[in-house]
Formats: sequence, structure tokens, C-alpha cells
Amino acid sequence: MPIPAVLVPAGGSGRADRYEITQHEAAVEVLPGIRTRLWTYGGTFPGPTIESRRGRSIIVTHRNELPVPTVVHLHGGHSPAASDGYPTDLVLPQGWPDAAHDGRDGHDGRGGHDGRGGPGPGHAGATRGRCRPG
Repeated sequence: MPIPAVLVPAGGSGRADRYEITQHEAAVEVLPGIRTRLWTYGGTFPGPTIESRRGRSIIVTHRNELPVPTVVHLHGGHSPAASDGYPTDLVLPQGWPDAAHDGRDGHDGRGGHDGRGGPGPGHAGATRGRCRPG
């Protein structure tokens, strides 16, 4: 298994670094000389490594260009429960029909949660905020 590359921040502020990951299909060389079509994070499998400093927050935004909804969970960070990727916390592809969400329930577009502290309906472009390195 290859060692995941380190992801470079897409930007940031004085208190947090911002990362962006696009989920899409790509041909990846898993075995030497053989390319396999995989669902990837930014064209890599496994997904990238995010290096950060203790006490500095990170924000990770996912864009889903796959044909189906996905769920994302970060490993190795101290994430608030509301930002940790519930199994029903879907990252929807752009244009995916979302019958569970009509835009009137307080959904705030961050991390798949409805602003009231519980898991909410899926959305396109999930953001996992306030993650801290372990």
C-alpha cells in the first residue's frame, strides 16, 4: 500500500488552515504496471495525509464528483461529534436530488448537520470544521 501524500493547505487564517478535497474517479496504479479505476480523494488512494500543528484548527471541505453520495470520517484528529462524519451525514454530488431537505429546516451547510446539534440531511460540498491534531 502506498504512503499517502501530504495535502497542502488551500488557504487559511490566523487560527485555522483550510483544506479542499475533491472525491472523483481516477485510474490509479495499485499494483506495479496495472491501472485500476477507483473512487479517490483528489486522485489518490488511500486519501491524503493532513499534517497540522497541535492547537491549530483545520477546516476540510469535500466536493463529491462521484455518481453517488458519500460519507467522510477523519482519522487522527480531535473532532467535535457534530463534525465527525455520521453514517447518515451524506456528501451529495452536485445536482443530486435531495428529497429529505427543502432548505427550510435550519440546515447550515456545514458538516451535514442542521444547526441544532444533530445529524441532518445530505448536502453538496461538506465541510468538517474545528478538527485538531491528536
